[in-house]
Amino acid sequence: MVVGLAVRLLLAPFTSWEKDASVWLQAAASGAYHIGLYARPVFSYPPLFGSILQTLGEVLVAVGLPVSSFSRFVPAVEPLVIHGRFSLYVTSPLFNVALKSILFSFDFGTSILTAAVVRELTGDHRLARKAFLLVFLNPFVIFESSVMAGFDIVVAFSLVLALYCAVTRRWFWCGAALAIGTATKVAPVLLVPLALLWALLNHEVGEGGRESPDTRRSPLKIRPEGLRGALLLVVGFAATGAITALSVFWSSSLGATVQTVSARYVNGAPATGGFSLYGLDLFRGLQALGRFATADAAPAHDIGLGIVGAVVVATLVLFARHGITARRIVAASVAVLAVLYLTTPLVQPQYLLWVLPLLIVMHLSTRRLRLPLLVFSIAPIVVFLFAWGPAAVAFPLAAFTSVASTTTITSAITSWAANLAGGGFAVKATAVPGALMTTAVLIAELDLLWAAFGTLLGRTVPDRRRSPGTMSNGESRRAASTSRPAAFRLGQVLAGASLAASLVAAFTIGTGKPVASVRLEQASTSADELSLAVGVVPSAAQSAVRMVAFRVRPETVPLSRIFVFEDMAMRSTGTPASASAALVTHLRDELVVRRLPVSVRSIGPAQLHTMLLTPSSAAGTAVIDIAGALPASDGGKSADLFRPWLSRGGVLVWSGELPAGIVSCPRQSCPRIRRRSFQTALPTPTPMSMALGISFRMAAFGLPDSSLTFMGGTALGWSGRGVSSVSAIPAGRGEILLFSSPMLESDFGTEDLTALLMTNAYAASSGPIWTTKSLPSRAGRGVTIRWDLRLPARVGRSSRVSVVVMDPDHFGIMLRSFLVTVRN
Repeated sequence: MVVGLAVRLLLAPFTSWEKDASVWLQAAASGAYHIGLYARPVFSYPPLFGSILQTLGEVLVAVGLPVSSFSRFVPAVEPLVIHGRFSLYVTSPLFNVALKSILFSFDFGTSILTAAVVRELTGDHRLARKAFLLVFLNPFVIFESSVMAGFDIVVAFSLVLALYCAVTRRWFWCGAALAIGTATKVAPVLLVPLALLWALLNHEVGEGGRESPDTRRSPLKIRPEGLRGALLLVVGFAATGAITALSVFWSSSLGATVQTVSARYVNGAPATGGFSLYGLDLFRGLQALGRFATADAAPAHDIGLGIVGAVVVATLVLFARHGITARRIVAASVAVLAVLYLTTPLVQPQYLLWVLPLLIVMHLSTRRLRLPLLVFSIAPIVVFLFAWGPAAVAFPLAAFTSVASTTTITSAITSWAANLAGGGFAVKATAVPGALMTTAVLIAELDLLWAAFGTLLGRTVPDRRRSPGTMSNGESRRAASTSRPAAFRLGQVLAGASLAASLVAAFTIGTGKPVASVRLEQASTSADELSLAVGVVPSAAQSAVRMVAFRVRPETVPLSRIFVFEDMAMRSTGTPASASAALVTHLRDELVVRRLPVSVRSIGPAQLHTMLLTPSSAAGTAVIDIAGALPASDGGKSADLFRPWLSRGGVLVWSGELPAGIVSCPRQSCPRIRRRSFQTALPTPTPMSMALGISFRMAAFGLPDSSLTFMGGTALGWSGRGVSSVSAIPAGRGEILLFSSPMLESDFGTEDLTALLMTNAYAASSGPIWTTKSLPSRAGRGVTIRWDLRLPARVGRSSRVSVVVMDPDHFGIMLRSFLVTVRN
């Protein structure tokens, strides 16, 4: 145990897989800022681990660590970000240790419970100790928690806890454990029917895992204690699920929760491969498997779930035919998970961790499955290290020490990928290690499935010879009675702590003060100078505020209404059909977080047409069309209606190629959208994006800079290659806010969009001026910040200035925005 903990603590501070760690980082930061888990479309998993992360963020802030201490911005990672596997924000050693320590506790709990299950089945202390070591010192378990910071160990813990509770007839906690697993990853719900049948039949288990005579005589006999056990299991599952759901719905809207979680499974880009049969598409001649899964993911998923369902039914039939024992319930669970692995279009390497403790139980109780155990312990590490190179996990080491530079790490990863390219292998050269490991894992999964069904059919006869250290039946019963409380209490502590974290996150986020309070105490002007006095009461999460000012057009009116246009029949630029509905949900939540009284709702073609016919209501109104297409049914008439509506002060947010009729200009001089065949990440932030923290940087099409200048527009996002990721184009008294890339549901920039709309940046007529001020370390202490700024000279009697007070941290939020009139 000391060795395992020492290795973990040695690896934890300066390693992480930043793609996933950045998601955990943002969830923790949301908790620190008292923002609901699904208020922003970042964390797209079931809620339990997210609630743990939010509680972690709250605890770190409570002990005096602001959110800015959780990570560091590392621009050198930029060349890798476009691949979608890396993040510009590298988690700090402090955050890594705090997060991974939670995972280490689940490592230890899983190890203890696995040992307890093995002792229950075999009565052998020696095998129980071996089970503990096989889990706690397993290289895959160590790598996943101490390097990758993956939370799949929570799923493994829930499954082995459910198994232990079932073996010891603690049915309420068995149901609670399955609910904990389901609230972490959905897969454990597939094992509920098996546990429910075991509780209902409630047969005694013979010593050493053997079938009792009663089981063979009457496998379908239902007893009163069986009904009671099944009821307790259902109550435990339902109560734990209700607590977890309450922790989410208290602090996040139901719509945001459904949209964010379902987007990952329903609207995400189809993917195939990993450790499933579809991973064989790496070999030449088998690419049809990948095409089948990616052309339309629904049939592949449906087929896989259908096969898994058939296996569940088959195991239930075998239970009825041959009776239920502890070993058969382990085998049935392993069979269900093995079939799930084989038939799911995408099986990530970390998913193998779910079945690893059960595999160890089967291995020690049947003296078989050495090959699957070896492959499952090594293959995921090999696949990851060969995919990106060992340097891919070393960014915290480079960012927070002088051992290596982040530029060196980035170059090493780039060189690794380049050296793998090319070659004349039978598989794609870049995927040779993955193909070999996938083949090995598939063989291991089939071997595991064969052994599991052999046990279910009664063909696997365990070795019942007493080996050294094996106890007699009486000794086994006495040892079990003394060992159960310790393992059970540990499982209770970890399961209870997980649920407690959910409730803490829910009620403190749902009732706590979300952000600093800001008030404009004084604003005085003389000539071209503006003197401001802003009072701030900071929250514990904030260490500084940024004050930004820029001139806006005199006729600018703050927005009071936002409409998101939805038309399922219209042509799309690549944005998922449900992204508009998701945008409504998350935009509402973002405005609530920022405490801005702006209404947000969706409208269809008929409502859009009616609104455009009344241009008198345009001022203070924005229409968001993220699909970049006008209604399919009006033949382009909306383009002509938009022009007068915009001229009266309306704001149009558009993603795609602008129809010519929207912009009033001679046809021969109308600017053309520059369309690209692929998306690219633009390299240079504009002054406005730096001031407001705009992170939307992708471009697939865009207005050329020359055309933008000709139209009097402004680049607001990131720039490069002659275009900007976000541009503002004046249209009469109104504005067009143009996004140069489809706003995907996983990254449709609601935070950026809210910042641009609510600060009136789309109407900016000058570059921003900004400064950052430090805040007192103790929350609740008010401070008045005075800011005297000299604005560029401007001809005219008066002008309007937008003043923004915001948290400069990437995960922070805009605190307040003011429009101030400057008398010249």
